[in-house]
Amino acid sequence: MQMYELSQEIFSANILSIQLGDQNNLDVGETRYIITANNLGEAKIVFSAGSGYVLVSSEPIDIQVFPPLRLYPRNSTLVVGSNMQIYYQGGPQPDVNIVYHVHDHKVISMDSALVTAHKLGEIGDYW
Repeated sequence: MQMYELSQEIFSANILSIQLGDQNNLDVGETRYIITANNLGEAKIVFSAGSGYVLVSSEPIDIQVFPPLRLYPRNSTLVVGSNMQIYYQGGPQPDVNIVYHVHDHKVISMDSALVTAHKLGEIGDYW
């Protein structure tokens, strides 16, 4: 089997760094890379194999590095029948779509980011 020269190009290298990863337990034709986020922002990566007339390149891959998603308030106590709005900070931008899940719908319900308390109970950390 002929080996081809592998390469990668990062546009906005201050955002990401890339290195060849562990190549054990891979299928034929697979290569593992480790991509590390260094700063917030957006970058593109193009992977290539071969050289000269036999050079094959991937389409650019868009990668967004964003701050961690945080939900506020972290903890709260609600009176039965009351509502509370959940706010977020961070996460992917600009079109973030957060899906909330409630473990016990008898205790609370959620409509988008609005929490409504229905009966006494505790739900723990489910949002």
